[in-house]
Amino acid sequence: MEVSKALKLFLFLGFFVLLRISYAKRISSFTSISCSGSNKTLVISECYVKPVSEHQSGFNIVLDFLTKVNKLMIYYEFGAKLGKSFRTIAKGDDIEICRFYDGMTVGLMKFAMGMLEKFPKKALGPCPIEGHREFLNITIGKTDAKKNAPTANYSLFLRFHNGNDDNLASIKLSIDAFNVQD
Repeated sequence: MEVSKALKLFLFLGFFVLLRISYAKRISSFTSISCSGSNKTLVISECYVKPVSEHQSGFNIVLDFLTKVNKLMIYYEFGAKLGKSFRTIAKGDDIEICRFYDGMTVGLMKFAMGMLEKFPKKALGPCPIEGHREFLNITIGKTDAKKNAPTANYSLFLRFHNGNDDNLASIKLSIDAFNVQD
């Protein structure tokens, strides 16, 4: 009789351990960032990753536009680490930021902007862009089950350009997606 009570207790506690594992939260965190600017159109005065919680880091970027930018285009390349190297999952060019903020629909841009927390509304718009822009404590927000990325290391390369300057700024982000127990 004593064995069955111990077995019931073991099964009961085991059930809660399994339940806790299945309810692990998926966290995505920025692990590194590197930035470069042309210095003739804009200067990147700050560019670094900063911890915002125990498991998550965000990034800070401060831009100073030296001249008025009437048109801003973006090239992106998103990759995942497979084995020892990164493989490209998606890439695109000539997405016009000004038109995106004016209401042009670009599915991937809406998806990406929706994932970022604390990203200022119309941060790179409306055009023309000029002056001082700050992007502070930008993190990847909580995503629903449909938007969860598999646990892996990811890289995101962004290059901003326009007709006058082929490389206004380049930003390379490294992102880790992992599970965390509450």
